[in-house]
Amino acid sequence: MKNKLVVRDIYSDIVDLRGWWPESGEDISLRICVEVGEENEIGSNNFYFTLASPEALKKRESKEYFIVKNRTIIVEYFDYKLLCEGVEKIVTECSGESFEDSCLQLTRYFDWEYEDFR
Repeated sequence: MKNKLVVRDIYSDIVDLRGWWPESGEDISLRICVEVGEENEIGSNNFYFTLASPEALKKRESKEYFIVKNRTIIVEYFDYKLLCEGVEKIVTECSGESFEDSCLQLTRYFDWEYEDFR
């Protein structure tokens, strides 16, 4: 039986995502935290990713040929509702046989706070 994961919160330490709108709707680069837990259980684990737009990537300081950004999700513009829907879809698709298995699957998309603790 699959372990049911739930998103408890999605936030940034820099801005309040629920009320935030970037100065330029296409210029986005934020570190995002997703709190994920098990349905009917207390507690959660934190997962992190960078939300970026192509415009922000063009403006980066480094002009290296390669852009190597692990755990980065690229969007054309910022929309909190679409962000939540997309993250919840990823989390649902990563529900595995156990919580640890689910967390390992989530590391395909996000940095896990306990990823290097093994």
